[in-house]
Amino acid sequence: MVRRRIGLAAAALAASVGLVPSPARAESPEETFLRGNRAYDAGRHDEAVQAYEELIERGVIDPRVEFNLGNTEFRRGRIGSAILHFQRARRLAPTDPEIRANLAFARAAAGDSRESSAALPAPLAWIRRVVDGVGPARLAWTVLVLAWFAWAVLAWGLAEPGRFRALHGWILAGLVAALAVTSTAWYVTHRQLVTMQVAVVLSSQAAVLAGPGENNAQLATVPEGLELEVWGKRPDWVNVRLPNSVSGWIAEDAVGLVP
Repeated sequence: MVRRRIGLAAAALAASVGLVPSPARAESPEETFLRGNRAYDAGRHDEAVQAYEELIERGVIDPRVEFNLGNTEFRRGRIGSAILHFQRARRLAPTDPEIRANLAFARAAAGDSRESSAALPAPLAWIRRVVDGVGPARLAWTVLVLAWFAWAVLAWGLAEPGRFRALHGWILAGLVAALAVTSTAWYVTHRQLVTMQVAVVLSSQAAVLAGPGENNAQLATVPEGLELEVWGKRPDWVNVRLPNSVSGWIAEDAVGLVP
């Protein structure tokens, strides 16, 4: 079930864009945000979307705005747009459990079960939950700390002949194994949440073509909510890779991009 994030501190939102109410009493970012929340609570979802999108147009970059916009779009039945905004919120706050839960819920509604932990063996599902909760930044620091300890143990053992014993070898082997696992987790997480650009299909059905133009052969038809890896761009067209590794071109106005 989708759970809506309760409000946003006014000072925090204003600080995020460095805006304060003007002497002419133009609506401040926090007032716009609260207006969107009130509209959502009253079931006026179109009005709520307008308020949240106004914040984004004014330069507000905040996961809570994207999160609430995703929830509102889901209520309007726009699954693709909901996934798009949940993905953007996740990029800004990768360890937030509510964002991850709502993104998984929206993906399930779109028929996408690629990230379902239920299909994974218990140890892998546990590792995945830990990695999701840690996030790429903390994983990077963990990799550095483990590497430092591994080098320290090796240097200490080699500094004096006969000092390095079996116990130290086991400690070093454990550190190297932990370093390998953590480095892999960091690489995968960093690629998914930082370096890889994603295109979310917003149209009910969108055609993937062999080239950037309507006169090219159609390779596939993709449903709303499907997330595609972006490989490149041309005017009005996006080069994407499908889940089956086939690459093609899709009209830019049929997708939303997650930077």
